[in-house]
Amino acid sequence: MPKLLPRSSMVESETKGWVRSLIRSEMSKRGLTFKDLAQLLTVEGLGENEGNLRSKVSRGEMSASLLLATLYVLQCSAVNIRELKLWGRPSVDPDNILVTIDTVLNRPLVHLVSRDDERGEYKLRIGDLNTVISMSLERRADLVTICRASHYLALVDDPNDYAYQPCFCFASTPAQALDRAVTSVVERYDMAVRSGYEASEGWLRTCPLS
Repeated sequence: MPKLLPRSSMVESETKGWVRSLIRSEMSKRGLTFKDLAQLLTVEGLGENEGNLRSKVSRGEMSASLLLATLYVLQCSAVNIRELKLWGRPSVDPDNILVTIDTVLNRPLVHLVSRDDERGEYKLRIGDLNTVISMSLERRADLVTICRASHYLALVDDPNDYAYQPCFCFASTPAQALDRAVTSVVERYDMAVRSGYEASEGWLRTCPLS
């Protein structure tokens, strides 16, 4: 039996991000919650409870049949794969040229520790957390920029749901890739604090090596 080729963790992380971003974007367009989505799927004969559905979407791990059924009940008529590949989140405007490295690093809750623009390496802290997060930028041959993060922020209500915060973010420019990585951590942190949770260093987990 032929041996299977090893899977690229970077590519796998990216494609899971496509699933996660696509579903969340379609839900956002229609103002739906996971509870609403679960009810819509139940009507179609697919019994998915809210918690399981949220976990699957957050991990970006759904069966082909569930993904198609979800897109069906969300009334999604077309998917732009190239858009997903370049932006990860279809709601991101590719013409947004206002995002710069400076605006990303000067946003609320971001505390800059060090920056090296020439190397594309940045160290920062988020909110009241003392853990330093390292982020590095790499421009690929296909002109897509990768931002690699040293840590991800685990979901507060599900510590095992590690895949919500990707360790790799992709965009067409360095500033947008860094913005994607920083935003995903900051938004999760801000949501947790606003929900009444006390900031904890345990929220941050070390990203596995690629």
